[in-house]
Amino acid sequence: MTKYKDLPKNKKIERIAYISFGVLVVFIGIIIFIVKAKDRKILEDGIRVEAMVNSLSKSGTTKNTNYHMNISMFTKAEETKKPKSDTTNKTESQKKFDEILDNLTINPKIGKYMGISISCNSDSYNKYKPGDKITVVYLKEDSTDVRILSELE
Repeated sequence: MTKYKDLPKNKKIERIAYISFGVLVVFIGIIIFIVKAKDRKILEDGIRVEAMVNSLSKSGTTKNTNYHMNISMFTKAEETKKPKSDTTNKTESQKKFDEILDNLTINPKIGKYMGISISCNSDSYNKYKPGDKITVVYLKEDSTDVRILSELE
């Protein structure tokens, strides 16, 4: 007879367990969606630059290994518009020379130098070696959140 009295209690516990499991699954799904949305934003709107692999390292346990890559890179410099040359009272050859100079798009500025450690997957860890050049992507708003382009594609 005690089994019949415990039965509703067990059903309550079972129901609470199902609800808790459902909430946990939804929570994990939302986190995955947010992370993937940021990856998509970086891939679509990110600035691509070339970086140099300085060193590779791994940490953690055999079952749960974390891979890291130390890279050095320059962020992309903001392009500046130079004003057009004033051609008043100049000869035709001087005007032509000014026009050539105005059309040049030489930007002597380079971006900010960054030496940064980024997380990478085991494929990138095994593929690249110190001295290799890789393409990385970052958002203009946060140049410290750098991702390897080949891992995002």
